[in-house]
Amino acid sequence: MKRILFFTILFLTASIVGLAQGTTSRISGVATDASGAVVPNAAITATNDDTGISYSTKTSASGTYSFDSLQIGRYTVRAEAPGFRPFVSTGNVLAIGVPTSIDPKFQIGGASESVEVQGGYNLVETESSGNFGAVIDNVTLTQLPIVGTRGRNPLGLTQYIPGVVQNNSANAPGGDIVVNGSRDRAFNYVLDGIDDNETSSGGSNTSPSHQNPDMLAEFRVITSNPTAEFGRNSGAQVLMVTKSGTNTFHGNLFEFYQSPFLQANTPAAKAVGHPRPQFVQNIYGGSLGGPIWRDRAFFFANVELLHALSSSPVTRTVYTATARNGQFRYVTSPNGALKNGNAAAPVTSTTAPSVDANGNPILPFTTYNIATNDPFHVGLDPAIKGYLALTPLPNNFTVGDGLNTAGFNFTAPANDRQVDTTYKIDYVFNLKNALFGRISTGHQNTFDDVVNGGLQPFPGLPGTVNTYRQPRNLAINYRFSPTRSLTNELVVGFNRFGYAFINPGFANAVTQPFNMNLVTNPLSSYIGNNRYLTTIQYVDNVTYVRGAHILKAGFNLRNGREIDHRGSIGALNAIPQVTFSTSNNPVNTTQYNTPVSSSSCASCISSTDLGTLNSTVNDVLGRIGSTQAGYVSQPSLAAFKPAGSINDMDARWDEYDFYVQDTWHATPNLVIDYGLRDDTRLAPKFQGFPSLVPNQDMRYGTPLTSPLQFVPGKFMNNRWNNLGPSIGFAWDPFKDGKTSVRGNYRIAFDRIDSFSFSSTVFQGLPGLTYQVTNGTIGQDTSTTQGLRAQNWVAPTPTATPQVLTTPPAYSANSLTISDPHMQTPTVAQWGLSVQRELLKNTVLTVSYIGNHGTHLYGGYDSNQVDFRSNGFLNAFTSAQAGIDTPLMTQIASGDTRNTAHLAGVAYLKANYASTIQTVPFKTNDVGGLANSLANRLQSATTANPNGVPLVVASGLSPTFFKPYPQYLGGVFVLQTRDYSNYNGLQVQLEKRFSQGFLVTMNYTFSKTLDVRSYDPAFTTVATGSTQSAAGTPFDYHTPRLNYAPSDLDNTHVLNGYFVWDLPFGHGRTFGSNWNRALDGVIGGWRLSGDGYLQSGRPITFFSGYNTFSGSVQTPASCLGSCNAHMGNIHVESSGQTYYFTPSQRAQFFVPDAGAFSNEGRNFFRQDHVWQADSTLSKSFRTFREEYLEFRLEAQNVFNVITYDTFGSQSIQSTSFTRLNPAVDGVLNNSPRKVQLSAKYVF
Repeated sequence: MKRILFFTILFLTASIVGLAQGTTSRISGVATDASGAVVPNAAITATNDDTGISYSTKTSASGTYSFDSLQIGRYTVRAEAPGFRPFVSTGNVLAIGVPTSIDPKFQIGGASESVEVQGGYNLVETESSGNFGAVIDNVTLTQLPIVGTRGRNPLGLTQYIPGVVQNNSANAPGGDIVVNGSRDRAFNYVLDGIDDNETSSGGSNTSPSHQNPDMLAEFRVITSNPTAEFGRNSGAQVLMVTKSGTNTFHGNLFEFYQSPFLQANTPAAKAVGHPRPQFVQNIYGGSLGGPIWRDRAFFFANVELLHALSSSPVTRTVYTATARNGQFRYVTSPNGALKNGNAAAPVTSTTAPSVDANGNPILPFTTYNIATNDPFHVGLDPAIKGYLALTPLPNNFTVGDGLNTAGFNFTAPANDRQVDTTYKIDYVFNLKNALFGRISTGHQNTFDDVVNGGLQPFPGLPGTVNTYRQPRNLAINYRFSPTRSLTNELVVGFNRFGYAFINPGFANAVTQPFNMNLVTNPLSSYIGNNRYLTTIQYVDNVTYVRGAHILKAGFNLRNGREIDHRGSIGALNAIPQVTFSTSNNPVNTTQYNTPVSSSSCASCISSTDLGTLNSTVNDVLGRIGSTQAGYVSQPSLAAFKPAGSINDMDARWDEYDFYVQDTWHATPNLVIDYGLRDDTRLAPKFQGFPSLVPNQDMRYGTPLTSPLQFVPGKFMNNRWNNLGPSIGFAWDPFKDGKTSVRGNYRIAFDRIDSFSFSSTVFQGLPGLTYQVTNGTIGQDTSTTQGLRAQNWVAPTPTATPQVLTTPPAYSANSLTISDPHMQTPTVAQWGLSVQRELLKNTVLTVSYIGNHGTHLYGGYDSNQVDFRSNGFLNAFTSAQAGIDTPLMTQIASGDTRNTAHLAGVAYLKANYASTIQTVPFKTNDVGGLANSLANRLQSATTANPNGVPLVVASGLSPTFFKPYPQYLGGVFVLQTRDYSNYNGLQVQLEKRFSQGFLVTMNYTFSKTLDVRSYDPAFTTVATGSTQSAAGTPFDYHTPRLNYAPSDLDNTHVLNGYFVWDLPFGHGRTFGSNWNRALDGVIGGWRLSGDGYLQSGRPITFFSGYNTFSGSVQTPASCLGSCNAHMGNIHVESSGQTYYFTPSQRAQFFVPDAGAFSNEGRNFFRQDHVWQADSTLSKSFRTFREEYLEFRLEAQNVFNVITYDTFGSQSIQSTSFTRLNPAVDGVLNNSPRKVQLSAKYVF
């Protein structure tokens, strides 16, 4: 705290400056006479046209003046100097974060004469070297189509800004909307100067307090090179301003409506003949603003309510009436070849329908009486009978096996209830003091939340997840101008957001925590995870004008807190669970007299049906397979809390930002600005429990030098010296304000999201939590019955937390830790922009934007299997040739399954056939085999309760394959060594709203390269063959193997929007004098729309095997003329839709063992993506300037459906690059949605 206090005092006493960070804006300029000489000591007055509030200052000796921390709106600027005519500029639009330049041009004359200039939008930026981006003004906000679910989110309009790429797919791991190659978690949202982020795992296009177009005045998106006062992140800075009241009362009432009859059907529903999904949404509310005390105090209020109802067709699996009574039915056949089949089963040599559509048996069957054959004669478990009685009987016999299990179809409802409110009061004490306060609050609740798997299991039963969201955001702003050259703005406030995932049926389910083998559980006894995020902010900005310099300084202190109440304890839940697994508790054939399946019988049960029978036996008898529970330690580490205790975690994430900046008018037409930020990031502080870290380095597979133990320590170091300079220029070459050339260089720093720590690092700390499974409690002996469901008990911990801080020598567990040397993600940004005003209110901007990211956030598996340095690769390739080697035979000798003492090749064929697919090993899966051998634990003992690794039993070192046998499942290290590069050419043609027309068109040509495209959050270290896995290092020794086109690299992006008042009717070009009846029919029409067209994003195709490493599947190689754009969506003769032709699919192959792909990550490109939205509205005049507006809004108006990813990205899959609706791929665009609305404006 001493350090914080020092910096605070330093910046305040420096008497220098700051443009408010996301709250207000500035009017400045240089006064000159007809000869170009500066005019000092001229009196300048700026008056807000809506509120009548005036501000006064005088020009400095260099003719410079500045009004800082002004509320946005329209201003009239008046300048007066002795011997000159007064200069008056009217209608100047001041936008957020866009310093407006108004340069008084004095002419000799008397005070009774004035020079009047019509102002307008500040189209050409001449006052700032950076802050590249754009403003979404109020006309754009309120008139463009916004057709969404769960509200009207205007932040989606950010996609229509140069450099922004839209990725609607959930499979794009970098996020939905990204800007200039940055990751989506690099976005920063600010509402009236206070952060409005989801601080734990937020991303682009989302802000906790729901904004709507009727409560925002406008927002600005800074896409690159923010000058020092804005800073914080490298991605988009989204600066939002709520509306304020004025000297007149204004407001509106509105309703927006969506219904199934207005929507297009989904491809998935159409493919299976289903009707449109049911979705009805009503959004209604209104706004009101006006004076409390004219010219002094004003108010504004906005309320929006949402009610939405959706329903989803659901098929559950239930037991038939006979099966739940213990009567298991099965068909018999010679050698057990024929298995039970439901009513839709195909007729083959092994299957045929056993029942008709009504569930009546149509094949001869045999019945096994489970209760009668219970050797302990206890019969059906009463707790299970009552549990299954909660489920209905089947109504769909095309599901399950028909005779014992079948389906139950019903429509499951879900609904949303939201209330979002914003209240704001502005008060002007006098010309030197002004204050405003704004509170945004609400609740956004989803009942039976389908997104989080919360639909009710069956009719009449509670759902499994209700999601409660509670945003709160407060901003209090105090502006103080003690002198004409000094302005101070203080902003204090907080941002709070709470998630609560509540199980509404928990109270009834907690005593019946049963998890059935074959059927849907009627109750869920899991307790959910709740997260509460609070950031308290103190922001101060000081502006001091001295000569030609506008000096600025300030700080932004954030005290962040994340409180997690987690029911999830690792892979288990705090509430004990009961399973009936046949793996842990197999059904003894002799004891239970179950039928035998044989390949040489005249008439017997199939092996498939025998497995179903065994599962049914355990279910209905309540034979416990295992009891499981997650336990949480007491803070002292002396003991665990009782079963059912949730994991309460409290962590502090503090950030302190400081900046200084000078905007120097070197000449009347040249501005040079330079500044410095210090973005301090402090290590998280864990409250109520010791922060435990490894006692030695575990990075990059570093060998342990002593027994591994977890001891108190820091997860990462504090970073006090994140110094980010900013320097640039803005040049008006023709001195007319219609052309500017700007250039800027700066260094920015990004955050590390807290969710990756709270969900993995914190809750996985050895000793903090313990996942306990008792897999023997239900096992029978020859004379003693195991525990059954009605008498279940929770498992108990077998060790103390303190003991667990020293992990066992061997386990199959995984662990996530943070690199203690983690640095702050850093991005160097540079940009050059040329602007030219072509026509009135029309400007062309051409920009080059570049950046280079270092120390970006990522992760890797430090326990990556080694098969090169130990000779295993050579042994594997020899085995592929059918040659036994001493190493492979030695490994085989230690396997307890190898009772026949098979040599290497024969041993592999007998035990790992699925991995090697027999000799010659067709898969080249050396990494997969090495992983399997490394992870095999056997022969558990008291000293080694988890078993002993196969390599140890074979006489090899415990670290032969992996350096940390304590965590054979993986040691995932969160680190900051990723990097990226972006270069882009951006062109924008913008015409601001005038004469009833507005249009913006943007084109971006860019290239983004990186080693990973997303920050760890919900996915930390991805493995396998998903798109996100391609961002995990194929080999942590050589991360450059991953350096390739980013997941976010859309080479060409064209987007834009328009608003057009059709030129007919009152106040327009044609028909301004029409009578009210004619005007009511033909006048008042408005058309608006937006859209984008962008080239396809990169994708990785996988070989299906781990030829190069054990962590991530190797990308496939491609033979012959393979190019990135060779795919083309087409329908083949089979009726299936594919991206690659059969001959193209045949070009892919698996690399050799130990080899990498000849194409690598993200070589191929998907198809282009486009979408257009539109709005048609009609206004009817009612009284004076009041009107009633009806709107029809359509999202994806042409109902274009494009896909992101395919049925599979693995060349081993039959659905490789297949795109069949209902089963394959992820949609880029939703089917057309239409929304009707009515709004009364007064």
